Amino acid sequence: MFYEMLTGHKPYTGATAMEVIYKHKRAELPPLEPELAGYQPMLTRLLAKSPADRFQSARELLEAISAFQTPA
Repeated sequence: MFYEMLTGHKPYTGATAMEVIYKHKRAELPPLEPELAGYQPMLTRLLAKSPADRFQSARELLEAISAFQTPA
C-alpha cells in the first residue's frame, strides 16, 4: 500500500494471483523512480521481508518521516 500510495501503481504484477503472491514473498522491492529515490530507504524498511529489517516502533518510523519535513 505504501508503494502504491507513493507511485500510483502496485509494486508487483503478474499473470496470476499466485505469481503476485510469490513476488510479494520473494522478489526484491522495485526501485523507485529517480524523482522519488529519496524515499527508497524508508520504503525499503516499511516493506522489508524480514521483520527484523522493518521499523521496530512507531517512534522509529516517525523519526524517519520527520527527516523529510523542512522547517517553515
